[in-house]
Formats: sequence, structure tokens, C-alpha cells
Amino acid sequence: MTLFRDDGYTLIELVVVLLLAGLVGVAAAGGLQFGTRIWERSNAHLEQDRETASSQAILRSVLASAIPGRKDGFVAFRGDRKSLSFDASALPALGSRGLVHMDIVLERNDADDSLRLAAKSLLDPKAGRTAILADHVSDMQFAYLDTSGKLPVWLAFWRDRDRLPDAIRLEGAAPWPVLTVRLPIAQDANCAFDPVSTNCRRS
Repeated sequence: MTLFRDDGYTLIELVVVLLLAGLVGVAAAGGLQFGTRIWERSNAHLEQDRETASSQAILRSVLASAIPGRKDGFVAFRGDRKSLSFDASALPALGSRGLVHMDIVLERNDADDSLRLAAKSLLDPKAGRTAILADHVSDMQFAYLDTSGKLPVWLAFWRDRDRLPDAIRLEGAAPWPVLTVRLPIAQDANCAFDPVSTNCRRS
């Protein structure tokens, strides 16, 4: 009796193999798509973190350059929860020299809420620069540290004072971390501002 051995595949076996290959392909494509999404999301978060760090570095430099210039017996500094204005030493990045007047405003517009910085030269009022430092800032607000009393306290407003606040805080919703900037000149009780050198003059 002769036995015939069939070395081929049956139709059912071929269908099963094709089905398994299809499932493996779908799983691989899904994994690749998921990995691509994670990569894009990570890149977006990294870019947002870089922008936030850059904006905070600019704000830190600008706020730390505030000077206690006086007008009508009070320091030329006014601040509330959504804006502050003050005189400062010009920073090289602003493209001006001498003294400048700074306005930092959390403003609302039709498209989005933004943090706007405007610098205007006190020597040449026509010279100035405006920049948007951050978007999506509807929940942000400023606060001002007063250490002149027995206990330090954060205030929502600062105006008509004979000194600068000891520090300024800007806080809001994630991903913007809390930014606290100490004002160096405000910490020195013996400081009398010298408009020529834009530094403290010991009184």
C-alpha cells in the first residue's frame, strides 16, 4: 500500500496564517502610532517648558531691575493683581539705554489672554518695545511682599508707598510655576537711588 504525503497547506491553514499576520501588522501599526503620539506630546511639553523658562527669566531680570524713583513724594511703582508699572534700569535686550518705564499687564483679548511687557525710554518717549511673554494666562495674578511690619504679608495692591515691595510674586495655573522675584534695592534701608549711576548711594 502506497502512502501519499501532502506537503502543502490547506485553505484553512492559509486563512489562519493570514489572519495572524494581519493582527500582528495591526498591533505593530497601532504601537507605532501610539509611540508617535507620545513623542509629539513630549516634544510639545518640552517646547512649552522652554518658552515658560525663557519668559520667567526675562521677567526675573526686568523685575529685579526696578528702581525706587520718586514722584510727588512716592515711589513710582503701582501694582495690582493684573498689572504693574515701574521705572527700571534699561536692559541690553530691550535695545535702550538709561532709564525706562515698564508696564507688565495680564491682558484679555478676543483670541486669548496674554502677559504683555512694554518698555518705554524715559529719555526718548518715542523709543520703546513691546513683547508678549506668555499666552493662556487667565488665572495668573501678581502679589507684593511687604516686610515693613512685624510680620511679612503678601498684598494684592501696591501704590502710593515710599518704597518698593520687597518681592513680587506671579502665580497661575499649570504649567506656569510660581515666580517670586526679590527686589534688591528695596531690601536696603540705607539705599538712596542715584539716577546717574542707577545704583544705591549710601545716605
